Amino acid sequence: MRKILRYFILFCLVALVSFEVYFRYNTSVNESVYKEQSGMDFAQLPIGETAYKLMGSEEQPLIVMIHGFSLGSFVFDKMLDDLVKDGNQVLVYDIVGRGLSEKPPIEYTHEDHVTQLEELLSHLNLSDKPKVLVGYSMGGLISMLFTKANPKSVSANVFIAPGGLYAVSSPPIHWLPEFVSIRFMYLMSGSYFNKITEEVPWMKDKIDEQTNSYGFFYALTNTLLNSHTDFRADYQEVAALGKPSFFIWGVLDEVVFYEKSIPVMSEFKNKELMVLDDGAHMITGTHPEMLTEKI
Repeated sequence: MRKILRYFILFCLVALVSFEVYFRYNTSVNESVYKEQSGMDFAQLPIGETAYKLMGSEEQPLIVMIHGFSLGSFVFDKMLDDLVKDGNQVLVYDIVGRGLSEKPPIEYTHEDHVTQLEELLSHLNLSDKPKVLVGYSMGGLISMLFTKANPKSVSANVFIAPGGLYAVSSPPIHWLPEFVSIRFMYLMSGSYFNKITEEVPWMKDKIDEQTNSYGFFYALTNTLLNSHTDFRADYQEVAALGKPSFFIWGVLDEVVFYEKSIPVMSEFKNKELMVLDDGAHMITGTHPEMLTEKI
């Protein structure tokens, strides 16, 4: 009986280690193939290799596109060509841990995300060029924090359903061991990604590519574990700068709630607001022409 128990315990330990390796370092996708086919360039930055695309003439105004928490820069794919045709230089990139950028074993704080953008702009000699930041979901939060840290280089902000305008509760995974949290994230995100592909079918292949890539769920989990939950004071500081700000929201958004965001958003005096009555959270995919027209 004891021998059977020992074998059972050994089996459980091996299974736990195997699951840990899989969920932290899932390598079922050959990213090198996708990188070759992506049309993106890759910058070797201190924080990690960063996938980016710089389009348009350097003589044109610069727009920097920053995606959100769980999906890479492909969320802007239907917007890029029109923005360039409208006479802009456009920079779009994958945040570390997402898309085709490296997924290093870092904490994934929002300070890391700001640092990555600073490093990328420096790499491209664009640090001092005035820029409009277009931040979607968590990307709106990153663009706000970047503006706070680098106010002289930002001429305006476009916030598309930005995160952080109201306080949220800490996720329940904080008290779980990390390897359990990663598996929990994997299980919980399945239905969310399925819902997105139903709303925006053209994103399916990109989502499948990303969710099977090295360290993706590790990155998502640690972003939640190591992020603050209340950025209202930071937004208020940026609002006080008086920079032109444009907020775009879908009334049907069930990820970042429009109504809860109104109190802090109202402190931006130099702003415009566009509310889409038929828009949910994935408006970059469902309403790309309308967003491009307004940016």
